[in-house]
Amino acid sequence: MEVKLEKSNLIISMARLCKLCMTNSKNQSAIIQKLAIWAEVETHK
Repeated sequence: MEVKLEKSNLIISMARLCKLCMTNSKNQSAIIQKLAIWAEVETHK
């Protein structure tokens, strides 16, 4: 249950970031970098 919730939260976050990227392409690379760092941190927890 907890894992499922985390996965859906991740998907929601990704969807939000995708929306952000589409509306604000200037910040796209910065957002992707942040996401990559965050994903790295999350996987090493």
